Amino acid sequence: MNSLVSICAALLLSCGLLLGQDEVFEIRFGTAAPDDTPWADQLKAIKKRVEAESGGRIKMKLFLGSKLGGEQEMIDQMRRGEIQGGGFSTGAMGEIVPELQVLELPCMFATVEEADYVIDNFMREPLEAALRRRNFEVIAWGENGFRSFGTTNRLIRRPDDLQGLVLRVQESRVHAAAFAALGIDAKPKPLTEVLPLLNSGAIDGFDNTPLFTTATGWFNSIKYFCMTEHIYQPAVVVYQAEFYASLPPDLQAILKGDVEEESRISRAGVRELNEELLRGFEERDIQVIRLTDEEKIEFEEMTWGVHEQFRDEIGSDLLDLCYDAIREYREQHEE
Repeated sequence: MNSLVSICAALLLSCGLLLGQDEVFEIRFGTAAPDDTPWADQLKAIKKRVEAESGGRIKMKLFLGSKLGGEQEMIDQMRRGEIQGGGFSTGAMGEIVPELQVLELPCMFATVEEADYVIDNFMREPLEAALRRRNFEVIAWGENGFRSFGTTNRLIRRPDDLQGLVLRVQESRVHAAAFAALGIDAKPKPLTEVLPLLNSGAIDGFDNTPLFTTATGWFNSIKYFCMTEHIYQPAVVVYQAEFYASLPPDLQAILKGDVEEESRISRAGVRELNEELLRGFEERDIQVIRLTDEEKIEFEEMTWGVHEQFRDEIGSDLLDLCYDAIREYREQHEE
């Protein structure tokens, strides 16, 4: 009798496992990344890999180019479980996960190599833990890059050149604080509203990277692209952690993939286009202004107080860890 019960139990367990293997999980994935960009290409590759490796047990539907709304809207949708995945700037994510703001502070990083060293060796672990506490599971670190000013009517070399301009600022309190420190009349607007505002003359420009400026078509409305590089902006590809945890372990592993490799692909895809895009601006009679180190220091000096403004929100230990890591990198690379 006991053996019969054991057999029946084993059969029921086996049936349950088989049924679980037949279940299909749908992932709705939102991002502001436009199509025909390295970001979109990588997401399409992730979708192809995940669907193939899962044998069709995961189906991904990508919504590129802010089709589901602005970044803040999509992050809220993920928190409500309406979408399960997304690719977002850390500027947008920092409004929900304040620890991420440590990476968005003005003039924090001098080069992408410095940013890579600090993020990969010191910041990833505590920041991924902070994201997980807010119900986000990271599968890749990427980047938007260094943000600079695109303007319709004025060349920018010094902070004084910004006075009197009305510029769009990302919907991020850290970015807004940096603009305020520079004396800019800042208008927080979602990505989808920027081009009409530029074309109507309601704003005089914006800050963003060469790639995003090109992908959105904003370059068509500017005369100057001024390489202040005042904020380095990473990005993250995340899933809703609650959804991720609900998946069978084998599907979690497939969805996670190789975080380090995906991060490398994302960064490389953006960086290899940068100079080509700047040449493209010049070919369209957009004047590209490359600032000297001395000129960049003026922006640093005017915005450094923003760091202390957000110290308590970010956490003193995390902010000081970032400073220490930067100092370590610079000492290792002193000429």
